[in-house]
Amino acid sequence: MVISEEEIYSFSRFFEEQFAFNDYTGQTGAQIPFDVKCGFVPVLLSAPHATKLFRNNRIKEQDDYTGTIGLLLQRYTNCHLIYTTRCTSEDPNFVIGGEYKEQIRKLAKLFDIRYVIDLHGASEEREFDVDLGTQHGLTINHNVVDQLTETFKKYNIMSVCENSAFPAKHPGTVTAYCYHDLGLQSLQMEINKKIRNPNENLELFISMVQALHEFILTIQEN
Repeated sequence: MVISEEEIYSFSRFFEEQFAFNDYTGQTGAQIPFDVKCGFVPVLLSAPHATKLFRNNRIKEQDDYTGTIGLLLQRYTNCHLIYTTRCTSEDPNFVIGGEYKEQIRKLAKLFDIRYVIDLHGASEEREFDVDLGTQHGLTINHNVVDQLTETFKKYNIMSVCENSAFPAKHPGTVTAYCYHDLGLQSLQMEINKKIRNPNENLELFISMVQALHEFILTIQEN
């Protein structure tokens, strides 16, 4: 499937509006602080920091465009997606248990999920383009990591590292939960802001989306 660059940019602006609402606190009146999109590819994307939230009684800033990246990839690959829609007192990537992880458990059982990719945003001051958190090789087969790294490089995203800054070691991370509690191949993907925001570098943003699109379709075939 060939994805139009113009379409990626148009949808990215449209999708991000829902997260940016109320200064990234989202739809504060919504009863449930997250949403789910279901598909048929046995890959689940997660964007637990698409909006602001509270961690240890303090506001944690959103990871801009991670929810949008999830929505784009769900649209183009028909994978599954869970993402936050408003500010909440539960940080899904920090608390032990919680509603968000319980929903992941239900999705994994219902749809026979095989892989979980938890999307996050890193500062543009980081030297890497993408950092893959795998608890130092524990949570996912290394052949999958190699395949993902090579796919990124194919699309000119060259600085891809593993467990450089965010190894997903904390037991409250989505990656830790999905691997240790659910037995799923999982990784935490930290995407540098310089390739995550289409308003800063549209070419790299499109390359990143295209790389992940190809990767998801490849691993679901395997």
